[in-house]
Amino acid sequence: MEDVILHPGMGVVLTAAGFIGNMCPVPGPQTIVLALQAIKDAVEQAKWRREECQCLSERCQKLVNAFDEDRERIRKIGLKEAAEAVELVLLNVRQKITEFSSWGRMKALYRSDDMRRDLESCNAEIDDVIQKLRLTAGNEAFKITNEIKCLQKNEVNLPRITAAMELLKASRKDPEDLKTVSVDDLQKYTQGSVDLLQGMQTNMYDDDAKLQIEGVRVDRTQFNAVYKSIMDALHEVHVKTGVQFEVRNLKREVWKDPHAQPCDGGDLTELYEGCLHGHERVMIKSLRGIRNANEATKIRILNAVKIWARFRHPRVHTFLGITDNYYYLSMVSAFYEEGNIMRYTKQYRTKNKYHLLAGTVEGLIYLHEQCGVCHGNLRGNNVLINDEGEPLVADFEMSKLLTGVAKDLKLESATLTRQPSPRWKAPEIMGTNLQPTFKSDIWSVGMLMLEVLTGLVPFHLYRRNEQVMFQVTHYGLRPSRPENNKQIHDDAWKLMEDCWATEPEDRPALRDVHARLLKLEAWWEEAKPEPEEEPSFMGMRKYAAYMYD
Repeated sequence: MEDVILHPGMGVVLTAAGFIGNMCPVPGPQTIVLALQAIKDAVEQAKWRREECQCLSERCQKLVNAFDEDRERIRKIGLKEAAEAVELVLLNVRQKITEFSSWGRMKALYRSDDMRRDLESCNAEIDDVIQKLRLTAGNEAFKITNEIKCLQKNEVNLPRITAAMELLKASRKDPEDLKTVSVDDLQKYTQGSVDLLQGMQTNMYDDDAKLQIEGVRVDRTQFNAVYKSIMDALHEVHVKTGVQFEVRNLKREVWKDPHAQPCDGGDLTELYEGCLHGHERVMIKSLRGIRNANEATKIRILNAVKIWARFRHPRVHTFLGITDNYYYLSMVSAFYEEGNIMRYTKQYRTKNKYHLLAGTVEGLIYLHEQCGVCHGNLRGNNVLINDEGEPLVADFEMSKLLTGVAKDLKLESATLTRQPSPRWKAPEIMGTNLQPTFKSDIWSVGMLMLEVLTGLVPFHLYRRNEQVMFQVTHYGLRPSRPENNKQIHDDAWKLMEDCWATEPEDRPALRDVHARLLKLEAWWEEAKPEPEEEPSFMGMRKYAAYMYD
C-alpha cells in the first residue's frame, strides 16, 4: 500500500532543531539577544534585591529559550506579535532593574514593597508569554494530529493518535477545569500519548523522506512539532494534576548532556542531572557495569522499579522509570536540589540532625513493616533531602538487585561494581553472601547517626575497607565517642552503642529507635547545640580513636 502523505500545507511548520539530538537553543533575533544581554548587565549593577533580580534574569533566559524553539514556526505563520511580546517583556524587565539601581538607600527602603510588587509583576508577564507560546505550539500540533487522524486508514493506530489529541486539549485547560476530567481518562490519554511517542522514537533518526507518524508521511518539521508538543503536554498535565505516569522505559523522553560529569554517586551508581519531557529536571542514576543491551536485564530492573514505585510514603524515595538511552542502563527519579543528607547537613550546619534522622527511620519503619523490605545499604549517600528539607530513604534493595543481575549475566563482582562498603554493614553479614536483615539495618542506623553527627564516614582512619572488615569481624572494633562534639547527646551515643550490639537480637526495635530520636530532636530544639568545628588532620586522629569490645 502506498504511503499516505501529509502535505506541508496541511500543518504548520515548527522547527525544533537542537531539540532532537542537539539540545542547544538556536540564537534568537538580534534585538531579543541584545535585550537579554542588557538585562544581565543591569543585574550586575543592581544594588537592591539583587538575588531576586538574578532569578528574574534567569526567567528571562527561559523565555528566550522558549521563543527560540518556536522561532521558525512563528516567522513562517506571521505571528510577529509573539516576538514583539517577548521583546516588550525583556525591555520592561531591564527598565525596572535599571530604575531600582538608580535609587538611593532611603528610597529603596521606603519603596521596598513597590520593588517586590514590580518584580512579581515581571515574573507574571514572563509566565504569561511562555504559556502563550506553548499554547500556540499546542494548537498547531493539534491541527497536524487531526489531519493525520483524518488520513489514517488503519483503525489499530487510531486510539494512540486520538489519545494524543485529547492530551493536547487537556494540557490547555486551567487546573480547575482539568478537575472535570477523570483520573482514569487522564491516565488513558497519557499512556496512549506515551505509546505514540515510543512509536515515533523508532524512526526519529530516519531519513527525512521516510519519516512517518502512525503510517502517515510527514516532513521533519511536522514530526518535530508533534513530538515536542506531546512532550510539553505530558509535562503540563503532570504539573497541573499530579497524575503519575506508568513506570516504564522512558527511552528518549529523558535527556542529559552527553559531556556532563556525575554530580554524585555511590558504590553502585553514578548520578547525572537530566530533563524529562523537555521541562522537568530529573536525576539519572546510571548502574555501573550494567550495559543497556540485555533485554532480560532491562525487564528485571524495570519490574523491580515498578514494585518500588508502589511504595507510597512521604519519607521513601521512588523512581519514575528506567532508560536505555545511554551506555549503562539507568534509573530515572525526581531531582532534588539539596542532594543527600551529608551534603545538606554540611551546608546547613545548624539544622536539627535528629529531626532528619528520625524522618529517615520513619521511612525505614514503613519499608520494614508495610513492605517487608530490608534496605541493605543504609548510609548518608542513600538518604536524599527533598525540596521541603525532609529526608527520603533511597536505594533500598539496590545491592540485592544488582547482585542478582550480575549472577544472571554471569559477571564477576568486580566487573559489576564495587560491593557496598562494609563501614555501615553489620558483622554477621560482613564479608559473606548472607542477605541483609531487619536487624542488620538497625546496625546501619547507628552508623548513619555517627556519619551525620560527625560529618565523617565510620572508621574513617582506616583507608581500606578490608581493614575495617577484619577489625570488626575478628576483634569487635567499634567507634569510640568523638571528643567535644556538642551535638552528640549522651542518650544519642547510648543509642548508637545499642544499635552496634554484636548479637542482632540485642539491638533495639526500630520503633524504639524512632521514639528515642524524637526525644533527641526535642532536646536539639531546646539546646541549639553549636556545630562542631572542622577538624584538622591531627585533630581527626585524636578525635577518631577507637575502642575494642
